[in-house]
Amino acid sequence: MQKLWTLIRTEFVLDFRDRFTVGSLLLYASVTAFITLIALQEPETEVWNVLYWILLSFSAVISGLNMYVREAGDHRLYYYQLAKPEEIYLAKWIAQLLMISFLSIVLYGVMAALSHSPVILSWKFALVLLLGSVSLSSVLCFTAAISALSQGPAVLLSILSFPLLIPVLLLLQYTSGVTMDVYLDDQYWQYVMYLLAISLICTAAGLFLINFVWRN
Repeated sequence: MQKLWTLIRTEFVLDFRDRFTVGSLLLYASVTAFITLIALQEPETEVWNVLYWILLSFSAVISGLNMYVREAGDHRLYYYQLAKPEEIYLAKWIAQLLMISFLSIVLYGVMAALSHSPVILSWKFALVLLLGSVSLSSVLCFTAAISALSQGPAVLLSILSFPLLIPVLLLLQYTSGVTMDVYLDDQYWQYVMYLLAISLICTAAGLFLINFVWRN
């Protein structure tokens, strides 16, 4: 556990030392939300909901592009001697989860400031934000680990992640729509369980495959 905490802290230190990466993510999410909402001028609730998850998913994918950049070449062998591949994977998953959670809060704040927030059930929406961050980080961490083997990891990450992100985004769009009174809540908890299942499957598959990825 101490080694895992050290790896998580190292991930954050390295990420925030490179202020360009964090700043570019925040700038991308904020500016894109600003331009879109100004162009739409008070969008309908359903449009606001879909727009939020599309912007967050693209911001999360951009964040995941650099997930395994530092472990290229000889650095991977050095990390392999320090910790188990599963510990490195979990550290990156937790760091990515916290980063996406931070982006989701910032993006919601920007969109709520520029356009009236349609959220009615705040606690359910907060739960959806948490599940969305978990699901997105699970999918991206899993696909980033696979794409790290290729010569063009950014291209492969996009190809692998978007087919998995589509059902996640559809589930998130429905569950958050319930909190905005767009849809009935008769299947809300069922869709929440689907999101949890996708997150668990991707995390388990990533922990299983990381050994083969890391040794290659």
